[in-house]
This record gives sequence, structure tokens and C-alpha cells, in this order.
Amino acid sequence: MRVLYTLLSIIILVSISMASTEGEKIFKEKGCIACHHPEIDTVAPALKKIANVYKHDKEALKKFLKGKAEPKVDPARFSLMKPQLNDTKHLSDKELEKLVEFILSTQK
Repeated sequence: MRVLYTLLSIIILVSISMASTEGEKIFKEKGCIACHHPEIDTVAPALKKIANVYKHDKEALKKFLKGKAEPKVDPARFSLMKPQLNDTKHLSDKELEKLVEFILSTQK
């Protein structure tokens, strides 16, 4: 039984790691990295800041990235993000899930 729990734990960790890797790839391909630094605010809020705000509301982050919700993080800079929403709102549900998982993983 102990071996089974260990194997399940490893499978879960690998799945999370792969989602983060795929999410990071989407983050870079969509150009998000140009404005969002992992830990410090630059042109846009840091990923860590975004993750802290949305850590208990993953669905709200998805809605925002789909262009269906107002920003919770630094609304004053929203005008800079608005054009980028044209890219994120056309992501598939699977891609969006991976991107959100990556963003939220930066909180740690």
C-alpha cells in the first residue's frame, strides 16, 4: 500500500510539473514575459503578485484572461493588458488551464 501511495504521489507531481512547463511555454509564446516578471513589478504586475491575488480563485483568473472579468491586480495598468487579452481569450480551455496553473505556481 505504501508503494502505491508513493507512485501516486510521483504521478501527481510529474503531472503538475508538466502543466507548469506547458503553461510557461504558453506564457512565453504569447509574449506575456515581455511585461510580467516573475517576482518584481515592471511594466505590469509581477507573476507572484498576480498569483497571490488569485490563489483562492482560479476561476476568476480564467475569466479575466478570457476577457470576461475586471482586473483584480493593478487596475490602473489594465489598458496595457487589454490588447493582450485578444490572445488569451482565444486559448483553448486546456491551454488556459495550463497557463493559469503556471501563473499560480509562481506564488510559492
